[in-house]
Amino acid sequence: MLKLSRCFLVLALAMGLGSQSVLAASHQEVAPAASKKVIFPMNGASGFVFQKLKPVSTINSLMYDMIIVDSSRELTSSQIKQLQAYLDKGIAIVIDAKEGATTAQKVAEDLVGFGLNSNAIMIEKNRGSAGGYNVTPITAAQPKPKTVSNLNMNTTKVASADSMLQSSKVVNKEEAPVSNTVNDIFGL
Repeated sequence: MLKLSRCFLVLALAMGLGSQSVLAASHQEVAPAASKKVIFPMNGASGFVFQKLKPVSTINSLMYDMIIVDSSRELTSSQIKQLQAYLDKGIAIVIDAKEGATTAQKVAEDLVGFGLNSNAIMIEKNRGSAGGYNVTPITAAQPKPKTVSNLNMNTTKVASADSMLQSSKVVNKEEAPVSNTVNDIFGL
């Protein structure tokens, strides 16, 4: 009888402990899969930011997260007013241009009253109590330094003045350089 009661006790404990692990497993939270950003191009789609985001985003004219404005063509005053209304609603605006162009600055000046000398500019309304805008310059991919061979046949990297000015001096916690390329800003 003692053996039988011991067996029942072991069986009851096993079932009790086993069911707790099953319950724990069923209550584990699973992180949702990363969702694609929904973007909407305005005034064209020739800019480098749009071209980089297009393959990894959903393009839709409704319920979008971000509007990408092509600044290669001049915007009308009604388009500027429409973009200001979108900013007020909390939708991010990326003023895009062809790689190497600086037309984004003028559109930003028309839109929010100031601009940055950058290939593209992302503007979001600051949701904090201070108001204002969060403005992020976006640069095209950094050109690789040119290499030349000297007389000793050693290869030496030569940095141009432009690449030195464009390179970022900002580093993250791991001391890795950080830049404002499309890949860095949007995590591509």
